[in-house]
Amino acid sequence: MTSQPHFEKPLKIPSGSFVPFLASLIVHLLLVLLLAIVVIGADGFGTSATVMRVEWDPASETNPTFEVVSPNNEVSVETSTSVAPSLDQTLDIRSAEPTLSSEIDPTTKLSVSNPVAELLSQIQSSTSTSSIKGAFTTTSLTSRSGSNRKQAVADRGGNAQSEAAVEAALLWIAHHQNLDGGWNLHLDAPCNGQCRHSSTHSDPQRAAATGLSLLAFLGAGYSHREGPYKKVVNDGLYFLMQIMIKDKRGGHFHQPLASFSMYEHGIATLALCEAYQMTEDATLRPFCEDAIHFIYAAQHTDGSWGYDPKTPGDLSIACWQMMAVKSAIAGKIQVPMDSIRVFDKFLDSQQAENGAQYGYRSAKPKPSTTSMGLLMRMYRGWPKTDGRIMRGAEYASRGGPSPNDVYLNYYTTQLLFHLEGPLWENWNPRMRDFLIREQAKEGHELGSWYFEHPLNQIGGRLYTTAMSCMTLEVYYRHMPIYGPIQFEPFEL
Repeated sequence: MTSQPHFEKPLKIPSGSFVPFLASLIVHLLLVLLLAIVVIGADGFGTSATVMRVEWDPASETNPTFEVVSPNNEVSVETSTSVAPSLDQTLDIRSAEPTLSSEIDPTTKLSVSNPVAELLSQIQSSTSTSSIKGAFTTTSLTSRSGSNRKQAVADRGGNAQSEAAVEAALLWIAHHQNLDGGWNLHLDAPCNGQCRHSSTHSDPQRAAATGLSLLAFLGAGYSHREGPYKKVVNDGLYFLMQIMIKDKRGGHFHQPLASFSMYEHGIATLALCEAYQMTEDATLRPFCEDAIHFIYAAQHTDGSWGYDPKTPGDLSIACWQMMAVKSAIAGKIQVPMDSIRVFDKFLDSQQAENGAQYGYRSAKPKPSTTSMGLLMRMYRGWPKTDGRIMRGAEYASRGGPSPNDVYLNYYTTQLLFHLEGPLWENWNPRMRDFLIREQAKEGHELGSWYFEHPLNQIGGRLYTTAMSCMTLEVYYRHMPIYGPIQFEPFEL
């Protein structure tokens, strides 16, 4: 029996929420005290250390503002053009120098980050190590928010224009959220036909549309607990929780008459698991666990996933399931290891050139599926020095960024980002500048993308916008795989 969506209230905060509130209050008081000590120390000992000035009314609902100040009280100003826009600017992707505002209402302009989150992320995140857990190389998500995001953009090849494009895309996605909290590949309400290129497919694929939209917000560091889109993300997560169908196989988004059921399940599960990985919100955990159990139950004996449970499938569907499994493991959710091991055998069946290239449903290679296969190999622990990775990456990126295949661009950008080096340095500016240039800059389509392609016709403007947005978020969505690697056991 299929359960019906039921929307009464937003995502509940687990019982005991007073403790995080108290902790937050204590942290704010300690920060103010610490900053006061730093200021006094700078004045008392005549040091030249830079200090930070705080402007915050504890009774106010607004966030505190932090301003870096030199000892002579002159505000430090960054002049590098490769740094992300500052908080006090207004977003306008039509201008040569896009900027950001401090408004939070999704119907207006928005701020790029939370100043408190910026400061806390500096204190809490001092390393960029990655670790292998459950036979997956997992990387930290701390580069997504605050000053870490800003620094990652500057260090890894983004710029002010790419960040403005991300923010414009997120604003467009927020404007197209349905009243029930989910999204729809059919651009009906609330768009009402104002945007072109709605999905041409009869199935609105609501779970996939919602999952992709949420992944775009999460990739920018915006969760239901942090950032200017807390309500947008909260309502989207609540929608997925409400439409999940639970049975003896776990919890799933599989609809008997749907055309892309396991695609939808993998994408929606990844969104839930990333939200849990970022926030550790106990409300999300059982839904993540149930969705992961269904992934295991739906896997075919050859290690793949098809459009429907227990049917032989392809590498594309399998990658969404494995990315969800990887995120679940990073969130310390138990995963049947047999599922990962048999997936390796499926990967072997799709490989060509001794593992340097990969196909879709066979060993006949394609650039897009080669990027997918190699990315999975990297997450499974293949070292950067493995020659097959470099040969395959060269093959996948040989034609450069596609002018219309957002799927190829998404996976190849991730692959080359983790590899770094000459291939990434050649690919990145071309990919980045193409998306900045091609983003819609007027009308109701402002901030979105659409390129004519058979897959894009099925996914429509929402799909192409979410995928392009995540491509531009690559600088901070995940820390690079090949940092210092630490091996940690994973308990079954």
